[in-house]
Amino acid sequence: MSYRIQHLADAKVVKHPFGVAREMFGGLDDDFGVARISMTDDHEHYHGNTTEVYYVLAGEGNILLDGEPHEIGPDTAILISPGTKHRATAKEGQVLDLLVFSIPAYDLGDEFRTGE
Repeated sequence: MSYRIQHLADAKVVKHPFGVAREMFGGLDDDFGVARISMTDDHEHYHGNTTEVYYVLAGEGNILLDGEPHEIGPDTAILISPGTKHRATAKEGQVLDLLVFSIPAYDLGDEFRTGE
């Protein structure tokens, strides 16, 4: 199939090492696993080969990029190149819903925790 249409309500909720996500277009074992909705704060990490785009759907918080904090909120997009240490966190009392695109598709073996 050359295309797929996915409704968020139908997305599978999956537990990952970084928290909980709603997988869009399959998941970790699918060639279409290029997008997910992250629903929890993640740990500081980087990717060796993966470029990620974070898009804030809801909530406010901060993203740490190579040690530098940046405020983020709805309709903020962040392009994260391979090797960039990053961590997104919600402000207290909020949930930060992030749409995350991984290019190429997400690969658990390409995610490396930092010393935090």
